[in-house]
Amino acid sequence: MQRMNKLKQVEFLKRDAKRSKKQAATMVEYLLVISLVSVFAIGALIAMQGHMKGVFTGISDKLQPVNQVLQQNN
Repeated sequence: MQRMNKLKQVEFLKRDAKRSKKQAATMVEYLLVISLVSVFAIGALIAMQGHMKGVFTGISDKLQPVNQVLQQNN
């Protein structure tokens, strides 16, 4: 009887170990995907750095006449 209980415990531990390994492998895959997305996002931001400065400068240049009109009305 005790031997059967021990065998059941061993089988349960083996199944639990397999489940844990699958979960660990899934977590590693998720972390790899997240890190790749992060690297590409940072690379895209670095590549767009000069363009983004131009965009914001263009917006501020367009808003300066609006600010002048608003200041004249006040």
